Amino acid sequence: MSISSLSIVHIEGDKSNFVSKSAVDRFKNDLKFADGANEVVLASSYLKEGWTYEVIEQTETMMRVRIVEEKNDGKDKGKLYFLHFFHFFVKLCIQ
Repeated sequence: MSISSLSIVHIEGDKSNFVSKSAVDRFKNDLKFADGANEVVLASSYLKEGWTYEVIEQTETMMRVRIVEEKNDGKDKGKLYFLHFFHFFVKLCIQ
């Protein structure tokens, strides 16, 4: 399935968990143009600390995600910081 044909992103959950109103639109756009399994849209770029998302339904033209509380026992905290740093670094290199 080609994610590039994705035209609709539905967000379920409390949108007040986003860092800003514009973060909602940026999150939707990044999900629409993400390259499927090769690119992960990092929740930490858009959502407040302690919140993430899960894809609950996806077709060729539509994706439905739910905003959920992170379930982290602390074991993966280093991985999350690394991924966030890597994502930031890649965006800097692209600019």
